[in-house]
Amino acid sequence: MWPRSGRMDPKPAFGVSLVGLGIRSFLAHAYLWAGDVACPVGGAGCDVVRLSECISVLGIPVPLMGIGFSLTLAVLEISRSELPGALRMIDRTMLAMVGAGMALSAYLTALEAFVIGAY
Repeated sequence: MWPRSGRMDPKPAFGVSLVGLGIRSFLAHAYLWAGDVACPVGGAGCDVVRLSECISVLGIPVPLMGIGFSLTLAVLEISRSELPGALRMIDRTMLAMVGAGMALSAYLTALEAFVIGAY
């Protein structure tokens, strides 16, 4: 995965971005347009979360934010190999995005636990 030049092979990270895009697209369809959501953990928790007012951040539905996040990471990963002069800036941008994504995920999980009361 790490060649001698110190540059990472973009294929695995790009693949992970595409998998994330697929999962987030499914969730966006299920949450925003499909009606009742089949909850893999049992109960009605998924519908409780889907119907809560916490499904949006700054007016943007969370599943659509996830699609934009995955698409942006995929484009940045392609850009790493196409724009070697901007490698440091791209890497820092991706690191910041992943950190922000983790923070948002933790925040949303806390909302589920302490505000919505469902997962």
